[in-house]
Amino acid sequence: MNQNVKKQEALGRPSIPPPQRVPEGFLLIDQGDAWSWPKFIFGLLFLLGFCLSMPPMWINAITTLSVDAVLIASVFMLLGCVGIVVFIRGMRMVMRLTPGEIILPRWPLRMGESCEFRFRRQLRQGQVKQVGMIQVHLDCVESVRYRAGTETRTDSATRFEQELLTQVITTGISKIELNSNLSIPLDGPASFKSSNNGICWKLRVRIEIPGLVKDTSTFELMIDPEVAE
Repeated sequence: MNQNVKKQEALGRPSIPPPQRVPEGFLLIDQGDAWSWPKFIFGLLFLLGFCLSMPPMWINAITTLSVDAVLIASVFMLLGCVGIVVFIRGMRMVMRLTPGEIILPRWPLRMGESCEFRFRRQLRQGQVKQVGMIQVHLDCVESVRYRAGTETRTDSATRFEQELLTQVITTGISKIELNSNLSIPLDGPASFKSSNNGICWKLRVRIEIPGLVKDTSTFELMIDPEVAE
């Protein structure tokens, strides 16, 4: 852990990876949309394990006529199918679109601050063939972790939620771009992270294009405990 991260945690600030400085401002990339070799290898290993384990499980269930064995095989098959669908959907998304990006004029932001940001996402091949929709939301979520008997539980509650923009995605384009404004409430709250509590601000951009993509790019924002002038 580097000294900057240690200092942020000591001050109660979340250790958000700093954005990349570009000529237009500060660039944030949704890493959940990006290609990841560890995720790809894990998905292949999961798929291989699922394919190798299912035949013996069902053979055992059928030959023994055990209700428990049939139940276990059915549950395992259901979970495996869900995992395969998630893996294939993720790979298709990565192959069709570049990761979502936003550019902010300043970093971090402050309580009561308003600014304009730009979102962009590129199709890797071809163009949009059907009219789609893009929606932008700003959320603030508070999380609390506590002990209940022998269990550790985490509860979350939305402190602030606002729809910033809904816009049509036209056909014949290969790059999805938009400019919009966001405003942080004057009373915040500021971003915060401790061992048991947290305040997290996120900008969510949802893209839906029939036959092509349904995906949400998520960007965590750093809000300083300072009021903008």
